[in-house]
Amino acid sequence: YLLKAYMAQGDSLCAEGNYRKAINSYEYAIQMDSNNPSLYLSIADAYEKIGSKSKVIEYYEKAMEIAPENSDVLSSYAKSLTKMDKTEDAKLVYEKAMAVSSATADDKYSYYVDIADTYYKNKNYPMALAEYKKALEIKPKDEYLNIKLGNTYKRMSNLSSAIDYYNKAIEINPNNPDSYFNSGLCLAELNNLTAAKEKFSKVIELKSDYAYAYYAL
Repeated sequence: YLLKAYMAQGDSLCAEGNYRKAINSYEYAIQMDSNNPSLYLSIADAYEKIGSKSKVIEYYEKAMEIAPENSDVLSSYAKSLTKMDKTEDAKLVYEKAMAVSSATADDKYSYYVDIADTYYKNKNYPMALAEYKKALEIKPKDEYLNIKLGNTYKRMSNLSSAIDYYNKAIEINPNNPDSYFNSGLCLAELNNLTAAKEKFSKVIELKSDYAYAYYAL
């Protein structure tokens, strides 16, 4: 009874934003059940909210010791590491998560995208590209991925490849003005002004208040 009470109290305090008191409740719960990985996830999450990175890692590592093949533990730890910009460490943990038999295609897709987004944020575009392409193998008709690949190629100044992926995104969803606009920008940089104007005109057709398209024309 006390174990559940401390767990519930910790969850309630977290919901209220009172993370330090929540940590105390989770610590009492851990004293009663030190082999429950979900408790370590909860306390790690609370420490993450107050910015205590060393404690976050400490409790996730303890959770992994108890449940080394628990996909929830592994994926939660990896996501936390990406937030800390520990991309390579996160990638290793995600690889462990993907090796778990319970990992689904959707799980793997999420892992690749999370790592790719972190690489992209840190301007490591070649590595972001590689991870986005792994995700694309799982979901080739994913609009978001095709746009992200277009953005990544654009950042790498490979405008022709960027246009290819923006056009694939347009095929998937012909009603997204952003894909047309980004494609138009790349075409303009390549001095293909006629094609660029066609894209910008399509943007305005889809979204009449898209100010940047008017400026680009």
